Amino acid sequence: QANAYYYNGLFRNGSHLVDLLRMFLGDPVSVSGHYNATTSWLPEDKNIDGYLLYSNDCMVTVQSVVPKYDIFGVHIVGEKGVLDITRSGLIIEYHKRVADKRYRGYTQLSSSVASYGADRSMMPNMVRHVVRALRREVSPSGTGDDALCVLTILDLLRQSTERGGVALSIQ
Repeated sequence: QANAYYYNGLFRNGSHLVDLLRMFLGDPVSVSGHYNATTSWLPEDKNIDGYLLYSNDCMVTVQSVVPKYDIFGVHIVGEKGVLDITRSGLIIEYHKRVADKRYRGYTQLSSSVASYGADRSMMPNMVRHVVRALRREVSPSGTGDDALCVLTILDLLRQSTERGGVALSIQ
C-alpha cells in the first residue's frame, strides 16, 4: 500500500508524483479521481485526489495538500518494510520489518532507520544529466514514452473526476 502527497496542481506537480510511483510500483491498471476544492488554487490546473490500483492489488492513495504547502512525498508499506520519500524527494528513509519482540508471530518496524539524502538543489544534477544525455554519454532517465504514460494516467484521473469518480481502466 502507499500514500502519496503533492501540491500545486495535478499536471504541474502531480505529474512528478505519478512518475515517481511508476518508478517504484510500475503502471496502475485503473484510477479514480475526485476534485478537491479545498486544496485547488490554480484554476487552470486543479488538484485531484484519487486512487491508483495495481495488478497485484496494491492500492495507492494520491492526495493533494492545501495551497502553497510544500509537501511532496510517498509513504510505501511493503512486505519488507516501509519506504518514506519526503522533503520533495530529497530525503529517503527505509524502516526494515523485523520480528516483534512482544508478540510472537507478529512483526513491526525496526527502530533503526536507514536514511539517505540531504537538502540540496536538484537542478545541477538534472542539468548535468540532460547535457550528458544530449551528448549521448548516458541514456536519458526518462523517455517520451514515460512522459506519455504519466500524462495518460493524469488525464484518466481528470476524466474520472468529471464522471463522478468512476474507476477507469488503463490500457
